[in-house]
Amino acid sequence: FVHARDLYFRTRMVKTDEEVEQLREVGTLTERVMAQVVGLLKPGVTEQAVGSEIMNRMLDVGCDSVTYQVGSGARSGIINCKPTTKKIEAGDVVRVEILGDLGGYRSNVTRTVVMGKPTDEQKEIWSILIAARDACEAKLKPGQSVPDLWETYRSHLLAHDIQPSLTFLGHGIGRTVHEEPYMTETRDLVLQPNVTHTMEPLYMVPGRMGFHVEDMYRITETGFEKITGLAFPNDELIEVAA
Repeated sequence: FVHARDLYFRTRMVKTDEEVEQLREVGTLTERVMAQVVGLLKPGVTEQAVGSEIMNRMLDVGCDSVTYQVGSGARSGIINCKPTTKKIEAGDVVRVEILGDLGGYRSNVTRTVVMGKPTDEQKEIWSILIAARDACEAKLKPGQSVPDLWETYRSHLLAHDIQPSLTFLGHGIGRTVHEEPYMTETRDLVLQPNVTHTMEPLYMVPGRMGFHVEDMYRITETGFEKITGLAFPNDELIEVAA
């Protein structure tokens, strides 16, 4: 017997136009809520209070369910940062991730915020992550090898003395948050039109701070389009007055 898992996941990689529209709808709603929630950040607000705002606002705009991560200060350096009673403080790096569900299709959007002005170190780390992402975006088109995308990302970070904190660049997204193509060296896959996926440059400095941006993409006949990342981009670290 040969396991059918790989056949199933590879088939699900390529979406119908109707599925793409569903992903665009939930992605747009998620990015809109993200912008609203980031606008509420201020010193003294707890991570759990931010999480409550995410939950309520995502449900209010029609999502069926939602999960989220909120980490501030040193806790932003935890990859899966479940919110706690910790209060956000001036100078904190704050990571917010929202994953919505609408009509059986998922969203995944992450933003990194600095409470006040970012330090030179923080700006340097962010510029390296975004440059790595941009180098990968330049390669997004049908026929592109997934392992080559990962290597483009990995080699850029290593060339700037950053060790990737994850072993993948991104993942497919559709009826589940994580599906093919996983963008890592072990996946012998190429991109095709209507493949939908995320890219999520991420770098953790344990015990100090963490940096993470994640957006959703669709591969087109000639290149790619962003599903999220246009309405509320994170090309620069987002500054919130503290």
